[in-house]
Amino acid sequence: MPAPLRVLIASSETLMREGLRRILDDDPGLEVLDRGLDENGVSAALEALRPDVVVLVVDSAFGPGVEVTRDLARRHAMPKVLAVVPRNARDAMLTVLQAGAAGCVATVVAPQELVAAVHAVGRGEYYVCPMAAAALLDAYRGQDATGEGLTAREHAILLLVAQGLTNQQIAKRLHLSVRTVETYRTRTMEKLGAQNLAEMIRAAIRRHLIPA
Repeated sequence: MPAPLRVLIASSETLMREGLRRILDDDPGLEVLDRGLDENGVSAALEALRPDVVVLVVDSAFGPGVEVTRDLARRHAMPKVLAVVPRNARDAMLTVLQAGAAGCVATVVAPQELVAAVHAVGRGEYYVCPMAAAALLDAYRGQDATGEGLTAREHAILLLVAQGLTNQQIAKRLHLSVRTVETYRTRTMEKLGAQNLAEMIRAAIRRHLIPA
């Protein structure tokens, strides 16, 4: 049986931190570490606790959680960051993903989705809940979202492809047809100069369009 994923929860709000702990403690595949950290204590705790995943509550696009995410993405291959963001904080969702978070879920997701997101991020995958994907689309609809000329929809689909979702799953999540998803994937590959899925993911990582 594989060792449980080591998870560090960081939030300045005690009730939020305890609620997350209770949910994650119920999963035998997860080991919740230190239980009293806020965002500012994460970096100092990494060496001693060695988490695989940091579940980080981000309440503002300009708050400390975004800076912590950016710092971890820049300096550490591990741990990966799963951001937990209020459902109405769309700017924070966008900003934390751009800062390098491997996943983003809204505070209103079901407990089982939070657990699934932690496991996905711990496996080195990417996880974006429907609200975060919608935030990408709504914020930049019809505009270029990246310096590579990708539209917001192309970028959102790229994130979901990197997460490991099939065309059918992406279509269901974004309320699109499978053929439309296939078209956006093809356009994205062309813009990134990729011949296949693996090349597209590598090119996106090199260009910092998705977390490494």
